Amino acid sequence: MMSSILKVTSVCLLAIATASAFTPVTNKCNVMPQIRQTTALDMGKKISVVCNDSIADMLTRIRNAQLVHHQVVRIPATKMNVAIAQILKDEGYVEDFEAFEEQNIKFILATLKYTDDKKPVIKKIQRISKPGLKVYAGANDLPKVLDDLGIAIISTSQGVMTNLKARELNIGGEILAELW
Repeated sequence: MMSSILKVTSVCLLAIATASAFTPVTNKCNVMPQIRQTTALDMGKKISVVCNDSIADMLTRIRNAQLVHHQVVRIPATKMNVAIAQILKDEGYVEDFEAFEEQNIKFILATLKYTDDKKPVIKKIQRISKPGLKVYAGANDLPKVLDDLGIAIISTSQGVMTNLKARELNIGGEILAELW
């Protein structure tokens, strides 16, 4: 079997490797000179995912899954994605998550949370700091998301945490995402 990775500016491509042909499927994601490759199995076919911003990919997967009312979303596992999933669970935005490995490929299965009238608990989720434009804030300048009704996810020198905990510890860092 032959495999190939297609690179296109500002679009991540999924190349489904078969014996003779490749079928590209686009996925919104930023592609920069540094490319991170993960592979996954989907319906018995090998898929190569080329994506530089795994955090934006995770947030987009959650947002899209909620739009179609899925109960579970599968996310490629990185240390940062696991830390963000733990924050989402601790803050009550997802029911639960589980990290698992399938043929040496690590994934996170996140169980999404909905209200009694079947509306998603997460109203808005957006990436703030991006690979092309990092956004940092000092301890005194951390954002208040909806007057602290929502959270900002901050990457600090002491780990990934919410803006509330970072303010309590009096440390700043990179503002990864905001959600409410």
